[in-house]
Amino acid sequence: MNWPLLRKNWLETRWLLGGCVLLMASMFWMRVWLISRVDSGRFQQILELLPDSFRSMTRVDFSWIVTHIGRLSMGFEEPMVILIMSIWAISRGTDIVSGELSRGTMEMMLAQPISRRKTFLVPLGYAVGGVLLLALASLLGTFMGILTIEANEASYPTFRLPMVRNPIPIPFAEPTEYKISMSELVTIGSFWPAAVNLFSLGIFMLGVSTLFSSYDRFRWRSIGGVSIVLILMTLVKILAMSQPSLRWLGWLSGFTAYEPALFVSQTSAYPDSLWSLYFYDPKGVFHFAHWVFDFILLGLGIGMIFHACRVFEKRDLPAPL
Repeated sequence: MNWPLLRKNWLETRWLLGGCVLLMASMFWMRVWLISRVDSGRFQQILELLPDSFRSMTRVDFSWIVTHIGRLSMGFEEPMVILIMSIWAISRGTDIVSGELSRGTMEMMLAQPISRRKTFLVPLGYAVGGVLLLALASLLGTFMGILTIEANEASYPTFRLPMVRNPIPIPFAEPTEYKISMSELVTIGSFWPAAVNLFSLGIFMLGVSTLFSSYDRFRWRSIGGVSIVLILMTLVKILAMSQPSLRWLGWLSGFTAYEPALFVSQTSAYPDSLWSLYFYDPKGVFHFAHWVFDFILLGLGIGMIFHACRVFEKRDLPAPL
């Protein structure tokens, strides 16, 4: 019965899955193209105009965001990227139980020689596969952009002062513009910690969706409940980042563990953190590595999925209307 269930899910969602994967890859390819249009010097001048209150909204140093790898990694935090992952996770998670009950097809499936657990786990495995494809699509779009796009760069004339080691650029002078391949500026291997973090976020949102779905019989109500919870978590994270006195609120939001740009920055500056759970910076300050935050999202998501499966196995199923 595994293959018929997988085929059923594929036929129902093939256009949604294909559209989400294509849109995700296109978003990251376009991100590379947009970044290639503005050279690092001009982008730094734009960032310097931003107020200090805006800088507190990101945990990444602004001097690193100026670099090409920094600007590309910030693409993983774009609202559209999170929205695409949310669309897939919510649509599939809420369909596993409440979707089938709303359509009146749950009794038809359970009338076959199949257990409730398999009815739950097979579409869940399909949904997890979709989350994995979306995370890989983010890397694929970035990789294709790096291979096919040239960046516009500019070198400004400089002058030297006595007793000053580094040359000083002349910002009002006419720069010399040139093109350079993006593959010479960044490597695709730098972004996989961000893709793993995106996958972990997808599993977390899928867990929230299946949890609501397992308790309810109406899919529209499950979608509404999940959407409200995710929006509240987003607002809580914004509040925690905007006010130092409210940082404790970050523990109430699952999105606090989603910091892909920060993890790319850490792994680039401290290669030892790539395969470690923690590391120390040059000042001796202790930091958790990206794996800890990924495990938090995965643990919360898997825990909610396990609980949702238990609820579905024991609950009474209402008669189809």
